[in-house]
Amino acid sequence: MECEKLISIIVITYNSRATILDTLDSINRQSYRNIELVISDDHSTDGTVEICNQWIAQHTSRFSYVRLLSIDCNTGVSANCNRGVKAVSLEAEWIKLIAGDDMLMPDCIENYIDFIDNHSDARVVFSDIISFMNDIKSGFIKSKPSRVQCK
Repeated sequence: MECEKLISIIVITYNSRATILDTLDSINRQSYRNIELVISDDHSTDGTVEICNQWIAQHTSRFSYVRLLSIDCNTGVSANCNRGVKAVSLEAEWIKLIAGDDMLMPDCIENYIDFIDNHSDARVVFSDIISFMNDIKSGFIKSKPSRVQCK
């Protein structure tokens, strides 16, 4: 039996208090199991780090590895993403970046892995998005995924 690939999900946060629990819960509900979680916070001032610490304490056993990064000053999105990527374990085969106000559908990572397994030349995998207002329960802005096309 082949071992499941280790996938690292990096959550990028900055003042995400209102949405971070929905984001983390969507990661926790993934049907794919072999996940490590890195949360990189860019000096939030709204209690995001405290919320993340409480959530981690309750859910850490679900993940192969969990790490929360926080710093003393705000450095911007790019630097925050770079910190998260640098914190990924060497065993991780793929990285999924997600913002602290986004959510993953329950089979998102599993679908990515199925695609990767069937397309060995894949180097970057991405998907359509579904926009929603406030939380996923309150109503979708768009009823079908939008597509980004590059020419």
